[in-house]
Order: sequence, then structure tokens, then C-alpha cells
Amino acid sequence: MQEQIRSTDKTDFINVETFQAYKNEGQLLPPNTVAEVIIRLLTARNFPDGKVVNVGDYLK
Repeated sequence: MQEQIRSTDKTDFINVETFQAYKNEGQLLPPNTVAEVIIRLLTARNFPDGKVVNVGDYLK
């Protein structure tokens, strides 16, 4: 998915350069790490329903 986003044309996704920079600067997390955080959030008793969250805030 990340690769697909980075290859999107700027006319279709205005922030494509930002995502390309994330990759070039090594700021992207491995997909399995993100998936683990999402699973923990979805199964947590205090799931932040309706809120925007940053995966980085929930890394072990």
C-alpha cells in the first residue's frame, strides 16, 4: 500500500511528495508493526473510538 501511495500521480494525491520523503528518510514503519498496533487498538477495552491516532504513540 505504501508503495502504491508513493507512485500515485500528484494530481490524484496532493501529498504524494510527503510520502515519498517519508520513504527516502526512513520514517516508515514495517507493515507488520503497524498491523500489530492496529490489532491491539481494536481489541483494547479503551479503544479510542472516533479519534485520530498516531501509530507511533502506541508502539511498545
